[in-house]
Amino acid sequence: MSLTEAQNSAVKLSRRSANEKMIVRYLCEQATASGFQIRGVDNGDGFDFADNVDDVIDAVFAVDEAAIRFKINTRRYTVLIVLGNCGWDCVSDCSVGNKETPEGVAWNELMDRVSAYSDTIEQTMGAI
Repeated sequence: MSLTEAQNSAVKLSRRSANEKMIVRYLCEQATASGFQIRGVDNGDGFDFADNVDDVIDAVFAVDEAAIRFKINTRRYTVLIVLGNCGWDCVSDCSVGNKETPEGVAWNELMDRVSAYSDTIEQTMGAI
């Protein structure tokens, strides 16, 4: 039994959305485990304070594009999330940490882990 075009499209959408949620969740969990504090989400209509992963997921997935803000000590970092492409590529852009500060080094290492995780999803689940 083959899927209709509409059913196939729904399956792809569901898989892409699941991939995006796994990556955003991984980003937030790894950030907090590394000592970063979630500050909130800028969804284009304003900044929503959020301090836990579930609130961030809800805010990010209510729009197509959002910026997640993180903080450690006095340093602030941003990750731009763009939804709706292949799923594994939702981390569109991010701050670059100063390599001469411990916070900057930790941030860059975090983003390297997120990038590697996204690559793994691309390789194991494939592009949609």
